[in-house]
Amino acid sequence: MLDERKASILRAVVEEYIQTAQPVGSGHVAGAPGVSVSSATVRNEMAALESEGFLAQPHTSAGRIPTEKGYRYFVDALAQPSLDRSSAQQVRAFFDRAHGEIEQMLADTTRLLTGLTDYAAVVVGPPHEAAAVRSVQLVGLAPSVALFVAVLGNGAVEKRTIELGHDVDEVVLAATAEHLSTHGLGQPLAALAGSAPAANSSVEAVAARVRGALAVAATDAEHVFVNGASRISAAFDAVETVRSVLTILEQQLVVVTLLRDVVDRGLNVAIGSETGMQPLADCALVVAPYSIDGEQVGTVGVLRAHPHELPPGARRGGRGRPAARAPPERRLTDPPMATDYYELLEIDRDADTDEIKRAYRVAARRYHPDTNPDDAEAEARFKEVATAYEVLSDPEKRRHYDRFGADGPPMGGDPFGFGGGGLGDIFDAFFGGGGGGFGGGGGRPGPQGGPDLEVAVEIDFEAAVFGTAQEVTVRTAVACEDCEATGARPGTHAERCDQCGGAGQVRQVRQSILGQMVTAAPCPVCRGAGEVIADPCPTCNGEGREITDKTYTVDIPAGVDTGSTLRLSGFGAVGPRGGGKGDLYVQVRVRPHPRFAREGVDLHHELHLPVTQAALGAVLAFETLDGTEELVVPRGTQTGRVFRLRGRGVPHVRGRGRGDLLVRAVVDTPTDLTAEVEEALRSLAELRGDDVAPPEKGFLSRIKSAFS
Repeated sequence: MLDERKASILRAVVEEYIQTAQPVGSGHVAGAPGVSVSSATVRNEMAALESEGFLAQPHTSAGRIPTEKGYRYFVDALAQPSLDRSSAQQVRAFFDRAHGEIEQMLADTTRLLTGLTDYAAVVVGPPHEAAAVRSVQLVGLAPSVALFVAVLGNGAVEKRTIELGHDVDEVVLAATAEHLSTHGLGQPLAALAGSAPAANSSVEAVAARVRGALAVAATDAEHVFVNGASRISAAFDAVETVRSVLTILEQQLVVVTLLRDVVDRGLNVAIGSETGMQPLADCALVVAPYSIDGEQVGTVGVLRAHPHELPPGARRGGRGRPAARAPPERRLTDPPMATDYYELLEIDRDADTDEIKRAYRVAARRYHPDTNPDDAEAEARFKEVATAYEVLSDPEKRRHYDRFGADGPPMGGDPFGFGGGGLGDIFDAFFGGGGGGFGGGGGRPGPQGGPDLEVAVEIDFEAAVFGTAQEVTVRTAVACEDCEATGARPGTHAERCDQCGGAGQVRQVRQSILGQMVTAAPCPVCRGAGEVIADPCPTCNGEGREITDKTYTVDIPAGVDTGSTLRLSGFGAVGPRGGGKGDLYVQVRVRPHPRFAREGVDLHHELHLPVTQAALGAVLAFETLDGTEELVVPRGTQTGRVFRLRGRGVPHVRGRGRGDLLVRAVVDTPTDLTAEVEEALRSLAELRGDDVAPPEKGFLSRIKSAFS
């Protein structure tokens, strides 16, 4: 098990090499997310990883590339991809319209997987000869030619063209089909080849022809569907490598053996030599079995070239161009830091939420980059503190950490990150988590997750600038304590639905002359849950959840503004009967400030100055959000002059530092002058030689002037 630092460095190397197929240097790794050490430290750790067999150094480069051991550790301990929304919609749309013969559905599956992953997809279909016969039909195509059609229990339709040797009417064909059905329904297709002879000679003549055709055609080989083989050939420059890989994909028995062997060894991902085939030494294979009506009948796989030990430029993008570097939509989870989270925050292991929050604030202020400028160690410590708080403030993450520690497996780990989308999630969508039911016969579907919630919170201007903790109350669904979210009365439990056999889906089959139409729909009895509750919990009426008001304390970061949205993962409503929690979205509204206006991260203020201060200058006590500061107004200040107080604005919510406070001077002209002030101004005007209006006359003087 690697320590946290080595694990984060290995992950950065693998992710970059998957994207670029170029050796990765220490400078790039030092700037990768989750790596908070210097380039010199990264070089030392990469050398240690090389000595332990996780990395290798090509002779032509100073950078390093992952080995098979490094890829295997990445798959088992570090990778956590996801299926993006667009791909998930494609999968859902595929199953919404999926119907018809199973062969066509399996072929369509390979095309969809290739489209989603941009790699070669392989699906091994169920062997027909071992499947039980559900119905038999004989259809006349010509007077001496008939079409044998058998609908099988695995959803397949087997067809044989039968040369009858003489003209046969529809009555004999119908009688023959009835005879074969009588002796073959519920039996494997191969058993029809040895069915009992018919008493009627005309019927027996046709039945013998059918048995002969089935005996000749009977093999126990699975049907293999391959799509996207050209994607493999575009990944290699060596013609011999391409030829070897394509040869394997063309041999059905080899493909079946390969996929089955990987599954039997308990691997979801086979990397390089783990495939057991030398031509696939530069490939990676992801596999998953699927089942029908609870019985495993086939395997699905996706094959890609992985960049291990390929020379620079050997791995190509579309149409022979070098693969472009494109970071995944959702990056993998950051590895935990080496420091014990409780020790880092200086709290006990039984500390409650408030204690954790207070400790985090103290530690964050101590190590904040604004408090420790140009201190790389303090900045790294600040990131560790943030990671510790993120884990310990989330109940589920804290339980996982307390149980497994920082070296434990990642929450919800999933196999190899095949490019932009999570192939594990694609298999979950298709095959119920790697072993689910194609056609609705897999394991019981998981409980439905709860909905997301949204709440608005209004905060003061200062709180938005410096950050705050705000309580919000939401009406939400919580797990029922009486039944422990099962929905069943205490002392009882839910039972498997007899209608769908626990699958949550029912298949409807419509038979036609040339095959069957298969559609899947949620079970009307259990509503897709796969279970029914005979004796529901009286507290929650079988829902497994109750509606109540919950109050949460939301940490609002410094720098938010009106319109900012905070996402609290796992704080939404719970789903029915043990379903997961949704998320809580907090919409922020900021009250206006009486003195300051905000534009981005800068604050603005208009400072009104009397003529005397503008002309003679002044040193003013100016109130900022951080306290009182001296503002020097130079002599001769004019309206429009801007004074910039650096670092007294709003913090960057996703970065370091703060904006500025911009103070705009506005020189006020005096009005309502007293006699003394007017006399002083006229004296000033006389000294400056300024022309001014004569003084206004008094009321009696104006009356005398009017009559004179």
